[in-house]
Amino acid sequence: MLRSSLHRFGVALIDGKSPGTMRVKGNEFSLDAKVLEPHCDCPCCLRGKGYSRSKLHMMLKSGEPLAAQLMTAHNIAYMMRLVRRMRVAILDGIYEDFVREFIKKFYPDGYSEEVMEEKGGEEVGGKEGGEKDAQGEKERGGNKKDGPLYVPKWVVEALGAADIDLTKKKRVKD
Repeated sequence: MLRSSLHRFGVALIDGKSPGTMRVKGNEFSLDAKVLEPHCDCPCCLRGKGYSRSKLHMMLKSGEPLAAQLMTAHNIAYMMRLVRRMRVAILDGIYEDFVREFIKKFYPDGYSEEVMEEKGGEEVGGKEGGEKDAQGEKERGGNKKDGPLYVPKWVVEALGAADIDLTKKKRVKD
């Protein structure tokens, strides 16, 4: 449901050095000639030979139905790649490592004070200030103007229910 409804807001799910969401409908993409993801095989990206972000931006702004179809196809392709990687991690017995690495990339600022106080843990994830782009600005799927990207409380709680406590250092199994 999520991956197919995001197109209404012009949002693409992306991988790479700054994974997360990219709001292609935002004006900062009106002149961006890059595809959503250069290595994606979806009909939108076509491994770097597909629709540019600026073309998608224009199509989304004008209500072109093809834009919604392309964004949906891209987001489904993203989810399929993610699920494949999760499956490999489960089969290899490294799912907890996979989850920790994914969360660390997806939420570079770690945990909010509220989560840390509630869990009573010491922060073990996140990068100082997130990844920087060529201009030295925080790059996060086009959301450079947004504030810190903390792991949401619901993510910590959901993974805790699966016996993965992100706020504590990884347990060493016997």
